[in-house]
Amino acid sequence: MKSLLVLSLVLYYAAIRAIACPDSCVCTKNRRRVLCSGVASISDEIPANTQELIFKGSRLGTLVSGAFENLPNLATLVLSNNKITEIERGAFRGLVKLRQLNLKGNSLTALAPGTFHGLARVIKTINLERNNISEIADGAFSDLKKANLNLLSLAKNSLTAITPGAFRGLAKLKTLVLSDNQINAIPSAAFASLKNLRKLQVENNQLSEFPFVANFSLLFLVNLSGNFITGLPEDAFQGYTRLTDLDLSNNLITTVASFSNLPRLETLNLSNNKLETLPDMSKLTGLKESVLTNNFWNCDCNLQDFRRWIEETDNDIICSTPPHQNGTSLKSLEIEDLICPTTAPVVAVISNSTIQSPFFCPDDCVCSESLLHINCNGQQLRSVPHRLPATTSLLDLRRNRIRFLETHSFLLTPSLISLHLQHNGMTRIDPGAFAGLRSLIYLYLSNNRIDDIDKDSFSDLENLSYLFLDHNRIGFLPNGIFLPLVSIYSVYIRHNMLNELNGNTMQGLQRVRWLYFSQNRIIRVANNTFAECKGLQKLVLNGNQLTSLPQGLLHGQRILNYFDISKNYIEVVPDGIFSSTMLLETLNMTGNQIHTIGQGALENLERLRVLDLSKNELTTLVGLPTTINNALFSSNPWQCTCDIVQLHKWCRARQLTVSGVICEAPATLKGTDLADIPISDLGCKRRLSQSTEIRPEKMNRNRNKITSTIRQNRNQNNTKNRRNRKRQH
Repeated sequence: MKSLLVLSLVLYYAAIRAIACPDSCVCTKNRRRVLCSGVASISDEIPANTQELIFKGSRLGTLVSGAFENLPNLATLVLSNNKITEIERGAFRGLVKLRQLNLKGNSLTALAPGTFHGLARVIKTINLERNNISEIADGAFSDLKKANLNLLSLAKNSLTAITPGAFRGLAKLKTLVLSDNQINAIPSAAFASLKNLRKLQVENNQLSEFPFVANFSLLFLVNLSGNFITGLPEDAFQGYTRLTDLDLSNNLITTVASFSNLPRLETLNLSNNKLETLPDMSKLTGLKESVLTNNFWNCDCNLQDFRRWIEETDNDIICSTPPHQNGTSLKSLEIEDLICPTTAPVVAVISNSTIQSPFFCPDDCVCSESLLHINCNGQQLRSVPHRLPATTSLLDLRRNRIRFLETHSFLLTPSLISLHLQHNGMTRIDPGAFAGLRSLIYLYLSNNRIDDIDKDSFSDLENLSYLFLDHNRIGFLPNGIFLPLVSIYSVYIRHNMLNELNGNTMQGLQRVRWLYFSQNRIIRVANNTFAECKGLQKLVLNGNQLTSLPQGLLHGQRILNYFDISKNYIEVVPDGIFSSTMLLETLNMTGNQIHTIGQGALENLERLRVLDLSKNELTTLVGLPTTINNALFSSNPWQCTCDIVQLHKWCRARQLTVSGVICEAPATLKGTDLADIPISDLGCKRRLSQSTEIRPEKMNRNRNKITSTIRQNRNQNNTKNRRNRKRQH
């Protein structure tokens, strides 16, 4: 009897655990989806039938062994942005049905063997982006040797090198993303086991060469852009018979031996390199798109075949040499114009004897005949050349080794209009570095390692219109840094480490039109941050870590027409946030966690044309403007009940397809397109319209009116009776 009682209690508490929802968590009615926030550990009271588990805004620290072992039905585990620092061996033990694991935006520094012990073969996706991982130990993924992994992403970490056994065990991996790290070397053995790889992305690293291993027979996409690769050997793509997309842009490539090994290539990007010529391209019969701009094309007899080939492409190839063809479009030249010298070759550097100036073209640089354009791209320079011509208007110093800019670095070139300093490994800009450049309009500082900028770094740049600071390590913008930029039009600070924006930072940007802060780590934007930016037309904040939108974020933005806040962690769009933006035409909020949009939040947007709310947590939607002609609503858990009738009617009234609204609930309609559901099937009870509804106050008015009419008729009858009696007498 006693044992039976104990068994009953065990079964009772097991049943309670299966249906209870832990504190600090929100569960769906069937307990298959659980969202927990602000917690410090993994609760052991999470329902056993949970299929999707999401943690956010928490401080989980270490994932201990067995943390999820009582969740055998879990298919999706989202642990992004929870300050996870360590994963113990066996932390994922018992997750036999897990398909998606998201560890994005945490504080992991290394991946050790056993990190993924316990994950079964059904795992499809592992996202480790935006951590601080600097080391992948040999065998870190060896426990996944039976897994059918589709995607492994390690983008935006701190990797500098890859060990030979780093990816051992990933024989079935299809997509590997290593972009936006600091990788300078990858041994051939590192990719030896990746025989099923389809996509490889290693863009924006520091590779000077790439291991073109011969076993990538299934690979169809390779992205190596934004590295320091100098050349492609003859056998570079041996065996890559299925490759269709190849991006080698923004490297230092001077020579390409052959593309004959790529019979299926459809897209090729070789822009922003140091190419002077290319091999025979006619064999690339399947090529549909090619980008070859911004190279050092030498327009002589060796480019005749290439000239014939580009006739049918969209490429506008600009000659760099010989000097008399500098700046000329290759398409404007006839084949007979492309000749090679029969005597001594033409020297690309103009001698100082040919000009009346105390300055001359620096060694190893290519100069235009007028010395207005000076190209020193990729010459291993460690400092800005001295004695530059004072008339120089364009100076290209890309891909050198200029690690810092001292004060007055360009004092002798006051006529500069365009200055290129990308890919130098630059870490510092001293105050007054650009002093004297009052004519400068374009300043390119992208793809460096700048982590600190002085508030006086941009002094004297009163005519600067375009500032590019993408792909650096800037974590803080000092107050007033933009004050000297009174003519600025566009500011690009994408792919940095900013974590906050405030109004003091934006001082001086009254005339700015475009602001790009995408792909940073911004967690907070203060109220009225952009209040001073009265001329702002385009604001891009996508790919950050924002969880909320302050109501005054866009206060005063009366001419803003484009706003992108996609790929953040926003949950609520408050009423009034768009009260000033009456000219807004494009609003992109895809890829957030939005579950609530204030009923009047969007009603003021009378010119809105494009609205993207896909990949959020919306269940219903009301208050949409009638001007929208492109609405994207897919990948939301839409509740197809009476509450969604207004959205259904709105789409039909605008003659828009509602193909993005796929019902998540109720169960009878799950997976059904809202467009295919009659309104009568949405669970609405039959209601009287307001025009026919009888309300109590109306009934009282009618009763009083009837009573008054009866009394009036009675009085009229009494009067008639008295008159008749008088006549009878």
